[in-house]
Amino acid sequence: MTLPRPSLLAAGCAIALLAGCASLTPKTPEQVVAERSQARWSALIKRDFAAGHVYYQPAFRAAFKPDDVLAVDGPPRAHAVRVHHVECQPERCTARVVFTIKVPGSRRQAWDVDTVRDETWVRQDGQWWYERSGL
Repeated sequence: MTLPRPSLLAAGCAIALLAGCASLTPKTPEQVVAERSQARWSALIKRDFAAGHVYYQPAFRAAFKPDDVLAVDGPPRAHAVRVHHVECQPERCTARVVFTIKVPGSRRQAWDVDTVRDETWVRQDGQWWYERSGL
């Protein structure tokens, strides 16, 4: 039986270690906000207001319970949502979100229509939060 040469074994270990380190690369603020915005909207579309509530700023969450999200923001009309892109400053990001809604058409058909909305996310205590404006 032949044992692998130490140099091949070491090279294999080094490659495995580098591959593992690549997955530890910190995410950019844009990536974090895009993921959080998508998760918030996915929860709200499913009418899971408790899951969506956790992405609002701490001050909003202190003043409004998960069930209040429906009263404050209204029912989500979209049946699909995707984050188109995110632009960030050091403590503030703007996420451009595309919503797909159904609108009635002729002959009992409904059409999918995309609408776009920008939303603001702010960094507070090292975490990104959806900033609910107008309150």
